Amino acid sequence: MSSKLTPLGILFADLSGYTALTDIHGGHTAFKTIEVFQQIASKSLTGEAMIKERIGDELLIISAKPLDLLVTILKISRMAEQTSKFLKIKAGMHYGKLLVKGGKLFGATINLAARIIAIAKTDQILCSDDFLNSLPKSEKSLFKKLSNYKFKNIREPIAIFELQSRSNNDDHDNTVDPVCKMILLPSNETISQEHFGKRYYFCSPKCKRLFLQNPLSFINTDTEG
Repeated sequence: MSSKLTPLGILFADLSGYTALTDIHGGHTAFKTIEVFQQIASKSLTGEAMIKERIGDELLIISAKPLDLLVTILKISRMAEQTSKFLKIKAGMHYGKLLVKGGKLFGATINLAARIIAIAKTDQILCSDDFLNSLPKSEKSLFKKLSNYKFKNIREPIAIFELQSRSNNDDHDNTVDPVCKMILLPSNETISQEHFGKRYYFCSPKCKRLFLQNPLSFINTDTEG
């Protein structure tokens, strides 16, 4: 099998709060959530973008055209926000040359993309300067620079940018269960509880009960995978 260096855009998309959801609602709900994630991603693929593989609750999507990945992740994020009792998305994107061998991808490009998503917080879509510079000029204004990050085993700091614009993502109202991290749409039958002047919403009596046992463990904490 021949191998070659191929310029590719890399997108890692991950479910924020998947660990919490699995812990609270069990493996069956976790499995169904993964199925929905794959369906959303498949419907969102744009142009030459394709799902290369799934690693746990994380999808690896590739395209020779980085703009296809940007449009794809915007669609995924929007559909996730509009899906009842689903989870928010975080993502990391990079562009560079990869060794393609036996259908597998090797090299620093995919490693750096994995590092970028690892620093993404809930609902953040991050990219490297190489990815940003590969986009048309009109799309670059959608991003703002966060910082230069020094990643382990990477010699030079990498400039990281965050996607600011969410086209159509603010045309609906939703909230998030602070315990299991599910998105709760207005149509959901939700349970609520006021705590120090703020009202919190829950998908089930179980989540409300866990919240009341230790509210501080669920308030103002970033959602991990």
